[in-house]
Amino acid sequence: MVSTITAPPARGSRAGGSAPGGRPLPTTPGQALAHGSFGEGRGKRLAVAAACRMLHQVTEALVPVAIGVTVDRAIAPGNPVALVWCLAGTALLFVVLTSSWRIGTRLNTSVFSHGEHSLRQLLAAKVLDPLHSGTGRGPGRLLSLSTSDTRHTAGLAWVVTEQLSAFAALMTAAVALVLVSWQLGATVLVATAAFMLLMHLVTTPLERRAVAQQAAAAESAHVASDLVTGLRVLKGIGAVDGAAARYRQASHSSLDAAMSMARAKALFTGVPMGLSGAFLAAIAWLASTMAANGSITVGQLVTVVGLAQFIKDPMTTLAFLSAEIREKRAVAGRLSGLLAEENDLDQRASGRTVLPGGMPDGGSAAGGARGLRITPESGSHFAVDVKSGSITGVRATPATARELIEMLTYRRPLARGELSLNGHDAIDLGPEEVARHVFVSDHDGAVFSASVRENLATDSVEAALLVASGLDEVLRHLPDGLDSSIGEHGRTLSGGQRQRLLLGRALHQPQPLLVLHEPTSAVDSVTEMRIAESLGGLRGRALLLITDSAALLAICDSVVDLDAEPTALNTVGAAHAQ
Repeated sequence: MVSTITAPPARGSRAGGSAPGGRPLPTTPGQALAHGSFGEGRGKRLAVAAACRMLHQVTEALVPVAIGVTVDRAIAPGNPVALVWCLAGTALLFVVLTSSWRIGTRLNTSVFSHGEHSLRQLLAAKVLDPLHSGTGRGPGRLLSLSTSDTRHTAGLAWVVTEQLSAFAALMTAAVALVLVSWQLGATVLVATAAFMLLMHLVTTPLERRAVAQQAAAAESAHVASDLVTGLRVLKGIGAVDGAAARYRQASHSSLDAAMSMARAKALFTGVPMGLSGAFLAAIAWLASTMAANGSITVGQLVTVVGLAQFIKDPMTTLAFLSAEIREKRAVAGRLSGLLAEENDLDQRASGRTVLPGGMPDGGSAAGGARGLRITPESGSHFAVDVKSGSITGVRATPATARELIEMLTYRRPLARGELSLNGHDAIDLGPEEVARHVFVSDHDGAVFSASVRENLATDSVEAALLVASGLDEVLRHLPDGLDSSIGEHGRTLSGGQRQRLLLGRALHQPQPLLVLHEPTSAVDSVTEMRIAESLGGLRGRALLLITDSAALLAICDSVVDLDAEPTALNTVGAAHAQ
């Protein structure tokens, strides 16, 4: 089915295209990461979120300091007034701590969610862009890109605030330790620098494993999508076991990649935790030694031990900075790779040509041409002309029929002269203008998880068209008629019922030229004859039937066999062939 949703991008922007509002699409990993976290005004909110989370970490680092001051100023001398003031100050500290965490986390979540949604919208716009063929990616791969990859890319917002807050916490702890003892503060700073350098060296393989994991997950989703979509056919031809084996292989590959990634992350988590634990023990031993010889007070010992325990998490977070950035860049590269793809169907040399509605009987176009003219480049000896009010039949092998469908739906770049509409070459019109005049209904078109009425995709359901498509008979067997739900992908319908629903949808579309590909291949012969007679009476617009059905070919004004030799062409009715 032809989509006419998305307007074409601005001229001169074939590679990548542009986002809503005329802004260029993020076509590099860095641009994708920046758009997810800072684009569309999210940068200001992220800055406030980072400030609040930094304040939260600073106040959390001050809690051991407040406890140490309480011990030295109130508990040790037995001063109740000082104890009240210290407790009040600590309570205020906790109010600031919890409030800043709440505000910062809420803003951070908002930035992340809106960034993920924006990336997903850009991806959907690119996939639905009529100027982009999108070849090479199945539904499963696109699903992985639009869910997992957009979530990971937008997750940079969390990385930014976590790293900044960890840095603020570590600096606060280091300053507090320097005020207690410069030796302790210097030890923390040197150990942190060495720690981060070590983790940068050992996290290099993480980016490569992240790419492999996302690619394997996308392939597994692609195979699963194919399997579920074609399950009815697979059962019919007895190929379920082979398809299941293919999915198991893809699933195991995805599992192996995920386990490899998990092992790497476990290693990168275990190493910093072990090192930070050893560092904590070293700081605690040094502080206890200083307290024993009287260099620091009991309250300062409490502060040092509390800070040593606290800085373990900020140090671990900072150690993961390199790994996090590498993983995000790897995933953003897959996402930006799709957004950067060229709009290969934008073949127009100049501005858009707009045709008037309808398919005129006489035309003022070049050569007085009218209607639709198809001249396939590969392997065909004939041209097919479709005129207003006519019914034209086309016989072709499945491969040729599929090529013809791809041409009529503009799913691939066309050669000049292959397809023309009212005398205008389709290349000059562009996919969106062709789709405005031509509706193609494939025999295996999409059926949506909705009601029959919603699947017809029309504001006004016509009873005559329900009869013509044979859908009226289907509705009599459904509990709620047009409002009956047909389940996910129409699973409650048989193959023939599903096909009649697709035909009913096609007949309700407003385009002046309707192309039907094997519209009755799944129905019985009696129903097929009834549908053929009804279609024969619909003379308000041009109709092109790509079929081998004798019943449908019998109602055609002309029949062209695209795979026959020119001398062997058989026609029905008032045949027209070249």
